[in-house]
Amino acid sequence: MDEVKKQRLAYLKERQRKILHEKMILREMTKLQENIPNFDKYYVFGNVEQIENVNAFLDRLPALTPTRPDFENLEKKEISYAELQNEKTKVFICFLHGTDALFDVLCMGELKQVCEDIVYWKNFCSDLILIWDNLIDFIYIDGDKIPVKSKL
Repeated sequence: MDEVKKQRLAYLKERQRKILHEKMILREMTKLQENIPNFDKYYVFGNVEQIENVNAFLDRLPALTPTRPDFENLEKKEISYAELQNEKTKVFICFLHGTDALFDVLCMGELKQVCEDIVYWKNFCSDLILIWDNLIDFIYIDGDKIPVKSKL
């Protein structure tokens, strides 16, 4: 096969992979809308700029593993869901494991509402990071353990 055909084939494969990934992202978004009560009333999906900012935040976050922050050099405070019930702060909800498409879905909502719906969010991923819209403060949720509040 000549070089032009090889390049064309590589281009078509990459394009097909991107189309498939976008369909998988839409499928995950639909599942979230269907399985979290009143999703459209309380939550929105992040736009491209917000996704880039959150990814930059996650890249700066020191980590022991891809799903566990390293709190050795970070301030850390265990906090109960009850303490967060009055927080009206907007947070980004980040999934720490799941399908590749789920990693690329970013949702935003009020912290108070996220805490009320935490059981539904944990059905998608038991480990979450809730990042304040200031991109400094965050809460790490490690399964059924007590959430940890920190800042970068």
